[in-house]
Amino acid sequence: MIGRAIISSNTLVVYSPTAIEKYTKKNRDDFEGLLAHELSHIFYHHLNYPNSIEIFNEGIAKYIQNVLIKNEKVNYDYLIDQIDIFQEFGKDIYKEGLFIVYKIITELGKERLFELLNKLSKENRKEYIQETFNNLIKKAL
Repeated sequence: MIGRAIISSNTLVVYSPTAIEKYTKKNRDDFEGLLAHELSHIFYHHLNYPNSIEIFNEGIAKYIQNVLIKNEKVNYDYLIDQIDIFQEFGKDIYKEGLFIVYKIITELGKERLFELLNKLSKENRKEYIQETFNNLIKKAL
């Protein structure tokens, strides 16, 4: 872990650029993206988006970090119907989350992503959330 947003206390813990380079496989140029990634978690929480759906939280954070800050292309593809949007932290949550957020934003616009998150924040039933997500993704593909 090179950064963490602690939501309950609005605290951000991030290694310095020197420590990132010394103790991880990242380099100091990753600091700005990492900081933006962790800050996005605090904003996500304060906007009352669905905390139970971590894939959106991580997807938005990775979108900000990789696409907006680092100007990277999202050049991998997933079979949408095989992504578990309710997954806890697994090995692919960052890539799959980024893919989902990127697809929605590029195909439907940022407004649709925020509409989806607002709609999902008011609903707790997994079936409804999954159905709403599937309908939106069908439009994006």
